[in-house]
Amino acid sequence: MPSSYAVMSEEEMTYVEGGGWSTYKGMEAIMGITAMIGCSAAFMGISKSIVASMVATAATGIGLLATIALAGGLSLSLAISAYQGTLALAAAVNMVNSYSKTKSFNKSGYKACSYGIWTFSVFTQVASL
Repeated sequence: MPSSYAVMSEEEMTYVEGGGWSTYKGMEAIMGITAMIGCSAAFMGISKSIVASMVATAATGIGLLATIALAGGLSLSLAISAYQGTLALAAAVNMVNSYSKTKSFNKSGYKACSYGIWTFSVFTQVASL
């Protein structure tokens, strides 16, 4: 071993975190909705790249299996994008409903469950407060 080295635990080497419910209120709730919209847009970008790959694969004649695999990836990324967009809408509806009850922007919000991979978060559920 070198004279200076860092000791890392197993948790420090794990890249996926989250899975718990968090409460978002006020401006943090708005930022959470924009994160959901951003996630949806990111998966739409992935879908666009997959379509370009499908066209290139078909044009070069690499094969039907590669095109079918890319089509599966396209279906998955479009489904994730639609789901994230739906969660953003659900969060916005919960925010409005919460505001109508509390009449306070800082007390209105929603609960959401998300997983983070490095700096990229994917939301899985949204619920009212």
